[in-house]
Amino acid sequence: MRVYNKDIYLVDVLLIGGVLLSGAILVGYSRPLVISPIDELNTYDKQVIFSLERGSSILIDDNADFSSPERIFFEDNLSINLKPGMYYWRAEGIINSKIYKLKVDSSVNLELKKSENSYELFNAGNVPINVTFFDNESIVSTNIIVIDGKEEVVGNGILGREE
Repeated sequence: MRVYNKDIYLVDVLLIGGVLLSGAILVGYSRPLVISPIDELNTYDKQVIFSLERGSSILIDDNADFSSPERIFFEDNLSINLKPGMYYWRAEGIINSKIYKLKVDSSVNLELKKSENSYELFNAGNVPINVTFFDNESIVSTNIIVIDGKEEVVGNGILGREE
């Protein structure tokens, strides 16, 4: 039986093509699949939920070159509290995901709640708030209400701003 060079070349091309295709499939499968958050997400929510498949950890930093990253080992629907600012992150696995960007915007949100004999201001935003209480035109007190903090209302006027 005679083997022709054309037949050898055809077998070589098929073998090389099969190896390349298998490699591409394996590389694509070994990269983490990011489900959330979406790239370039802007949110006011201080809790960001990360969801992915085939990843072991998340690397997150406030600069794109990851000079001071924080590594967080992944759990299902991982929830991370983030301060307002720009963040860059990627999922780590056998091969790392691309770099994603997300921004947590400042949210000033004061809620007035009735307690037994008075009212309280509750900071439902994601930044501390400097609050000044007035009685007519006189300043009664100035306080900083931390995130998720509360302060009893004194006087009949309120002025608040981001700290």
